[in-house]
Amino acid sequence: VAPSGGQFTLLEAADNSGTVLDGHVLFVRAGTYAEEVDLSKDLTIVGESGARVQASANNAAAIRVRGGAIVILQGLEVRHTGNNHAAVELDVGANVTIVDCTLGPTEQFGIESAAGATVVVRRSLVTGNADGGADLAGNVTVENCVLIGNGSGGSAFGGARLRSAATFRFTTVVDNFGAVGVLCDVNATVTSSILFGNAGPEASANCATATSHVEGAGGAADPLFLTDGYHLGTGSPVLDQSSLAGCPVEDFDGQARPMGAGCEPGADERP
Repeated sequence: VAPSGGQFTLLEAADNSGTVLDGHVLFVRAGTYAEEVDLSKDLTIVGESGARVQASANNAAAIRVRGGAIVILQGLEVRHTGNNHAAVELDVGANVTIVDCTLGPTEQFGIESAAGATVVVRRSLVTGNADGGADLAGNVTVENCVLIGNGSGGSAFGGARLRSAATFRFTTVVDNFGAVGVLCDVNATVTSSILFGNAGPEASANCATATSHVEGAGGAADPLFLTDGYHLGTGSPVLDQSSLAGCPVEDFDGQARPMGAGCEPGADERP
């Protein structure tokens, strides 16, 4: 898929084509693809640096994955300027893995998954989404992600809403707006993460955050992020503060974990 010179100029056209079959890989060249993509096939979609889906319609997500489809999204930037829909939406029965993507800005959510969906989000940036970063139900895994600058004064949450007992680990939730940083509708564990600088409480009562670095909990100190707001500085008090047990093999940037006596909580492992 490419703005010119490829087999297709739009992702939607590729998904609708009879020559693209379940199990195929779509490689997406750099460029802005002004469309709403409705995926019903089992596909792996790999974007090179600069590949962006830019939606604008009020009646559709930028990327929607239908029930029964198994989809991998890698290396894409997904934005939406219309109202009422997310950057990526999963129907009941959809199975989606999102890696190395940027979700947002949008006027709604970076990602929204229905109950009965399966979603895995790794090493992705969720930012600039007006109603909140991620509204997640179903079978959910979030790991090594950064949720920053989401939500607004009237939104129910800023960073993430967990509507099921998700796996939420080694993720940085920082500087979001809304009523609460992470909203857990059910009992859920937020493991080895950083929750700091969010406008409301960092987490709701149903979120178990004992292994995380949470502002206001136990005198947790400022993580001392760099100017981008989520990479850790050399003097950060969170360095090596998470157990090696369960530590992911890499961080948000794809760098190896651990690099010291322990792992860093949150998405970034400081070199």
